Amino acid sequence: MNRHSGPVVYYARCGEQIKIGYTTREPAKRLTDIQRALNLPLQLLAIEPGGRELEQQRHEQFAPYRTYGEWFVVADSIVRHAGSLARTHPVPAYESRVMYRAQRRAGIGQKKLQAGLPPEYVVQATRQGRHWSADVPSLEGTHTFARNLPALDKSVRECIALTRDLPVGAEADLRIDYEYDTGDEQLNERTAWLRADRERVRREREVAAAATADLALRMVSELGLSVRDAAVLLDVSPQRISQVAPRASKLKRRATA
Repeated sequence: MNRHSGPVVYYARCGEQIKIGYTTREPAKRLTDIQRALNLPLQLLAIEPGGRELEQQRHEQFAPYRTYGEWFVVADSIVRHAGSLARTHPVPAYESRVMYRAQRRAGIGQKKLQAGLPPEYVVQATRQGRHWSADVPSLEGTHTFARNLPALDKSVRECIALTRDLPVGAEADLRIDYEYDTGDEQLNERTAWLRADRERVRREREVAAAATADLALRMVSELGLSVRDAAVLLDVSPQRISQVAPRASKLKRRATA
């Protein structure tokens, strides 16, 4: 399919967030800049012909799911809308190739690509004396044990790979959610709460980082602000702005040299 032309509203997924933005450039080039700044992969879900007005309409339409700026949680209604668009306005193969190559050049691995996706397997890990045992309820008969939790995780992955006859090396990319039973109910509840709270903080940081990268690109590339001004406005270092918008930063330095 030929490359698209004209302004579009794009829908891109990053973990548990979806960015609904507008660009007059090829979406892949716009998203590659953001992807590089975040060091996280973006998946271009759909594009929709239209400009700023349409972008604002979509922001209002999905406002209940907004987390920050142009970022929204992965809500069913947004996913369905993007899926419908993908059928009527398929993403050009060229766009997907550009983003994939950018991910490879940036060294963004499969684990980061899967960040935020739901687990494929739930594993029940139980402490028994000085050892840990593990069961995978969705795979009958899948049981293993180890002396510590890191070793248990390795063994669980190997068991799942053998049971499912997965390709060699596939166990490293399995998405697993553990339910731990230490034998102390209060300790179980407390550690589970802390893990969930850390995950919440991680997601919030992800959203803030995405919003920072997006605004920095706009400030330097589109609004013509200096790297130092953008750094002060976003409360980050000038070096961070240069990482987010390296090409725009170099052009501005040359212009003022």
